[in-house]
Amino acid sequence: MNFSIEIGRLKIFYLSCLILLLSGCKNRNYLLLERAEIDADEIDTLNASPAKGIYLVNLIKNKAFGRFTMTYGVIKENKSGENIFYKINKSKKQSITTSAYYVAIVKRSESKWGWFYFENGMLQSNLPEMSRIRDSLKSKTPRDYFIRETRGYIDLIDNGKIVQTINYGHLRTKYKSIDFDSLGYKLYRLDGDSLKVVSNNTDNLFDQRNGVFFIPPPGYGVVRLFDKNEILQAIDSVSKLKQLPDLIRIKPIQETASK
Repeated sequence: MNFSIEIGRLKIFYLSCLILLLSGCKNRNYLLLERAEIDADEIDTLNASPAKGIYLVNLIKNKAFGRFTMTYGVIKENKSGENIFYKINKSKKQSITTSAYYVAIVKRSESKWGWFYFENGMLQSNLPEMSRIRDSLKSKTPRDYFIRETRGYIDLIDNGKIVQTINYGHLRTKYKSIDFDSLGYKLYRLDGDSLKVVSNNTDNLFDQRNGVFFIPPPGYGVVRLFDKNEILQAIDSVSKLKQLPDLIRIKPIQETASK
């Protein structure tokens, strides 16, 4: 037996295994868009670019006993009238959250954004001045309006429909017209009537001891963050090809320690 040949074959075998392993790890870091059929009882449009015929959607499929499944993806309307659909792949323990600029893979039970109040390292159930704000709104709105507040987003509801949403930040800061949800994806702290950046990692929220903090969507608990426009542009580009790829890979713009 020629041992040098056998050793050479073993080296090639292990090198091939290593390449496959590294390739698999790389794929887990990327957002994988897989070509699929549109199968839904309801289509929830999350973002629309009608001029380009591109829609970021959530396909809802009803099941027995009130259960349902959700599939996130992108629909591209071609001039021929054929709809191209690429679904976003994720694990069962993960979910997908979208915001003005991002698509995020998040831990299913953790993704939350908005305003948070800590006192002596403990997360409080009520934001400072929130009781006074609610009382003030009740005195200024019609009696039959219902006021609902969730992490600093105050909804004025009439007959089950949201009439207006007021952000806690518009009432407590000098930024009266800013869109807080479009702020850079960082952890902020309320400092007087201003916001100060505390950390680029939103998961550092739970390291804070005292103060009022804000996280824009997609919130904390993010595993990987992707540029929404890059996803939509990738679908638009491949739709012009004669042969559509089965998979499209999108590189993350941020990867956190929340895995």
